[in-house]
Amino acid sequence: MVHPVVAYFWIATVFYGLAAIFHILAFLQKKERLADLGMKLVWIGVFVHTLNFFWPAIRHNYTGI
Repeated sequence: MVHPVVAYFWIATVFYGLAAIFHILAFLQKKERLADLGMKLVWIGVFVHTLNFFWPAIRHNYTGI
């Protein structure tokens, strides 16, 4: 089984990659809607990455509680 921290990292990476693809397509096709979708994917990636950062605190792994 994959450790949750690693899983969250890869999930965030996938969202960042999709956001980059949508931004490139928005630039090439001159579609603002694709850029907006790309920004939404970036924010989802940031949320997942933040969850990854705080996962040890949520699980009390480093506090010894």
